Amino acid sequence: MTLAAQADLTHTFITDIEGGKKWVSAKTISRLAEALQVEPYQFFLPDIAADEGSSTIFTAYMDDFTDNLQKMVGELKHHYLPDMDKGK
Repeated sequence: MTLAAQADLTHTFITDIEGGKKWVSAKTISRLAEALQVEPYQFFLPDIAADEGSSTIFTAYMDDFTDNLQKMVGELKHHYLPDMDKGK
């Protein structure tokens, strides 16, 4: 059975995704992940990380993302809500 059939997508759609002609929705990513028996987040990791150690790398990415997001929120809070900083 082909990937397209397993994911309930057309062969043309798969080809267009591969060629960068189509954007995929979360639902399509989920279908493809299920068909390939991987976790959806693995599509967004570098190829070298797509092994049994990928969860460790994903955790590191998420930690870095969380740190950067917290920093950004703090900076926005300081900029737009400076009175909230006075309570510190």
